Amino acid sequence: MSNMIGLSNTCLIDRQKVKYLISSIIVTSVDYLVFIVAFKVVGLIIANTLSYVVALNLSFNIQKRYIFKTERNITTAYIYIVIFAIVGVIISTTTLYVLNYFLRNIILAKVILIIIMFYYNFYSKKYAFNDKR
Repeated sequence: MSNMIGLSNTCLIDRQKVKYLISSIIVTSVDYLVFIVAFKVVGLIIANTLSYVVALNLSFNIQKRYIFKTERNITTAYIYIVIFAIVGVIISTTTLYVLNYFLRNIILAKVILIIIMFYYNFYSKKYAFNDKR
């Protein structure tokens, strides 16, 4: 079975990316909700770190089951994902801080950050799971 969805003769969408997008919407919603609630209580850095960790674990469980073909030992894949997450949370928090500094709007900054991190997370997880598709 092809991994592509034909929408027209010239437009093809990768099923894996569509499923990843759907899971990302779910995970992002949880990330965003945790961030907004925590931001009011503990501030930007802790709130972003907390929301990132919650989202990481939720996405790992959804994506190992429904999206990526796991070609690695699951423990090894999780270790890779944690390493990528540590790098990701540094990138994410730094980028959020800079965006908020310039935009002076934490909500808009977080939305822009989510878009940026979508690509980082997709390709780092694809590597972590060793998915060759």
